[in-house]
Amino acid sequence: MKSISVLFYLDGNNEIEPEIYNSFNRIKNSLSSDVEIFIELGREKREFIKIIRPYEFFDTKYDNWNGVKRYHIYNGKIREYDLGTVNMANPKELNNFISWGLELSNSRKNILVIASHGFSILGGITDFTLDNPYLMSIDDMCSSIGLALSETKKSLDLLFLDMCYMNYIEILYELNQKSNVNKVLMYDGEGDFRGIDYLNFISNLKELTSHSSVVLDKLNFENMLIVDMNRFKLKKIKSYCDGFAKDMLNKGYKNIEDVKREIGLENIYREINKIILSKSKDAKGIEILNFHIDEIDSFNFNLSFYTNNNWIDLISNNHNFKSSNKEKFKPQKLSYSSLLGLILSLNPDISIKEGVSILNNLIKEKGWNFSKNNTLHV
Repeated sequence: MKSISVLFYLDGNNEIEPEIYNSFNRIKNSLSSDVEIFIELGREKREFIKIIRPYEFFDTKYDNWNGVKRYHIYNGKIREYDLGTVNMANPKELNNFISWGLELSNSRKNILVIASHGFSILGGITDFTLDNPYLMSIDDMCSSIGLALSETKKSLDLLFLDMCYMNYIEILYELNQKSNVNKVLMYDGEGDFRGIDYLNFISNLKELTSHSSVVLDKLNFENMLIVDMNRFKLKKIKSYCDGFAKDMLNKGYKNIEDVKREIGLENIYREINKIILSKSKDAKGIEILNFHIDEIDSFNFNLSFYTNNNWIDLISNNHNFKSSNKEKFKPQKLSYSSLLGLILSLNPDISIKEGVSILNNLIKEKGWNFSKNNTLHV
């Protein structure tokens, strides 16, 4: 029996395929006798990467296969399974992978790593290889994990969200409500675009999953947090935020911007950061949505944190808020504006006009179906 199993869901069916594939190759070099590794790897075509990131150089011939494969690394041997074309933004696929790995694993400790781009509370896993650009919502991602753990009757000693902007109390609360996860490792906001050093990660698994205090700086983990997924503590945080918001609304504050300007949110941040077990010296902490949102429905909120919580009234004028009616457990189509924002973040020196041109080229190349109302001409 191995002491630790690690499941890597490496989503390269998108614009970060080069970085994801480099991470995969680093993992293959870690043939630890004490660690069993399961991998699902997706790879978008490099020609697509050259369109969405036109000012960078990418080798289009290096080991240039596309699609999705699974790998089982055990006792120095690697077994490969070709899945063909698979939507990695489909919550059913994530669920299937986790169940597959955990059913084969006999280790005492289990760790899950999800590596993708990250869209904060909107979602975390994308797929651009199919008929539309897809995104897995946060609630579906959490449900996928929880269902797999329930099916296999196992828990996760550590979940590493190797994605940007996952350090929100709303996301952590959702995970806690739907899955049996002991600790979560994440970035403070934006992660390293090149990806974490997985060799260093694997070599420090025992420290990361131990019950003693973990000092992330000593492990050479930069800009990261590790949090305790204690259900009682998280429920207490939600209750505190609800009570604070209710008090502010009763005092006549119209929205969150008024509160920030006149009262401040120091007490809120002090409360939500109590679940931090360790953070690197350059990390700030856990966030909460703290800005005014005019069109709350456009965010497709189905997050448990906002059920019976006055905080939603403090950040939105929609006091009759209800969860969105999106179809559960299916990948969601990314909007034109979200894709444009992604392109501008990938190419920070370009103008909006250039970003629109890149996106329209992508739509044409992929044959994605966007109505005229969802496109821009600058």
